[in-house]
Amino acid sequence: RGDVVIATKFLPRTEEERQNKVSARDHIEGSLNASLNNLGMDYVDLYIYHMWDYHTPMEDIMEALDSLVKAGKTRYIGISNAYAYQIATANAYARAHNLTEFVSIQGYYNLIFREEEREMNRFANENNIALTPYSALASGRLSRLPGDNSSQRMNLDNFAKSKYQDTADQDQEIIQRVHEIAEKYQVTMTGVSLAWLLTKATAPVVGATKVHHIDGAVAAVNLKLTSEDVHYLEELYSPHPLVGVMADNN
Repeated sequence: RGDVVIATKFLPRTEEERQNKVSARDHIEGSLNASLNNLGMDYVDLYIYHMWDYHTPMEDIMEALDSLVKAGKTRYIGISNAYAYQIATANAYARAHNLTEFVSIQGYYNLIFREEEREMNRFANENNIALTPYSALASGRLSRLPGDNSSQRMNLDNFAKSKYQDTADQDQEIIQRVHEIAEKYQVTMTGVSLAWLLTKATAPVVGATKVHHIDGAVAAVNLKLTSEDVHYLEELYSPHPLVGVMADNN
């Protein structure tokens, strides 16, 4: 157990829970207890709030999370789908009240959706907060050439589709460059896409449905892109509109 870092996530209270006056503390602790029971473990290393909770006072959230760290049920806490100012506000409150601070941010970030670079990346790097981005391969788009629709996630993920529908031509040009770099180094496109992300982030979240998906992800750790490679992959990007959780959760 000591050789493996295990994280789990939890959602904000449902509308029904809020109406029934379920407290933030009870909800947050109950969610972690359920995860620990499902995992058959006494603690997790990282407990991640799935998205910023606009219906609960931030102070209540930070105090509830801190109580779980002090109880030994999780070692650290993280947040997903939040803005830099929200993490800064929450951590400033925690620091002022001797509570546990967020140590990681799990945002939507990959080679064809780089909006975290507006503020989050620099904020996280300057404040020792780990970047653990999800959708590292853009629901499969960055692991295959345009036209290959074999990814079930790419076909079914409507949130992801909405992120890329207005920039499809630009995205395809970037994906073509991923293919070129993969050919250059005789590796997979997955390897190139993740190797690029590893120049920015601490630990990308990578989905896998087949064993070779895991092999491709692991291989990315040993692929070192040159500064010229990175520039070639990045130079065509232009900003995307925010859609999905970040746009809708308010």
